[in-house]
Amino acid sequence: QVENGTLDVGFVGRKVECSCIFEPIATDELVIAAPNNAYFREKYGENADLKELLKEPFIMRTEQSGTQYEAEQLLQNLGLSEKDLKIVAKVNDAHALQNYVIQGLGISLVSHRMVKAEAQRGKLLVYPLGQYARQRSFYLVFQEGPYLPKSAVAFIRYVRELSQKKEL
Repeated sequence: QVENGTLDVGFVGRKVECSCIFEPIATDELVIAAPNNAYFREKYGENADLKELLKEPFIMRTEQSGTQYEAEQLLQNLGLSEKDLKIVAKVNDAHALQNYVIQGLGISLVSHRMVKAEAQRGKLLVYPLGQYARQRSFYLVFQEGPYLPKSAVAFIRYVRELSQKKEL
C-alpha cells in the first residue's frame, strides 16, 4: 500500500522487493501463543514440546505477512509443512488472530511483543521456540521523495527517535 501511494508510511515484519525504503526499527522473536485454559495448562505446562504443540488446532497468518514467512521457515526447520498442521483459520489481522487464540480457537505463531501484555494479564500462554527461535526485524517503510507530506516526514523522524532510544 505504501508502494502504490495508498499509505505514506507503514510498518512491516519483512522486506519485499519494491521501490520503498525499509528501515529496521525494532527486533522481536516469534513464540507460540495458546489460550490460557485448563487444557493447555495441564497438557503442556510451562515447557511444551514444540512438535507436540503444533498438533493442536492452528490459526495461520495470511501469505503476505512476515509472520507467515517465519512460520514456513520454522516448519521447514522442524521437517514439517503446512499440510502437517490442523489449520482452522487463516487471518490477515494480527490482533484478530490474538483474540481467536484467547477465545480458544487454536494456537498460533505470533510476535512476542504483540502477545506480551495479554500473557501478563493471564489470558495467553506463551511458549518460546527454544533452539528454533530467531530474531526478526520490524521495518518502517516509506517512499522517499519530495511529495511525502510534512506530517509523514515528522512521523518518520519521531519513529526514528523512538527506535534509537529503544522505546519501540
